[in-house]
Amino acid sequence: MRLLVDKFLFGREQYLIMDGDGYSWINDRNIDHDLFLDINEANTLNEYLRLYGIDPMIFIDEKYQKMLSLVGAQAPNWKHILPTSIFSKK
Repeated sequence: MRLLVDKFLFGREQYLIMDGDGYSWINDRNIDHDLFLDINEANTLNEYLRLYGIDPMIFIDEKYQKMLSLVGAQAPNWKHILPTSIFSKK
């Protein structure tokens, strides 16, 4: 199973692709993958977890997502927006 992690989750310019053999950083999202993880609760990894009764992974609290939604931010670099103590826990 291949998991693609959104670049905005790390505040990087590259996506992370992981499988049973390891991981690598890639530039293009258009790579074969089974599940996708991003900051939104409705990502495919969370849908998969729900199938097995597992709580979804929530990386960015709703209050921070709403805050940036109000100012129209599309893909913010959370590393520079969240307080350091909160970002490091996520």
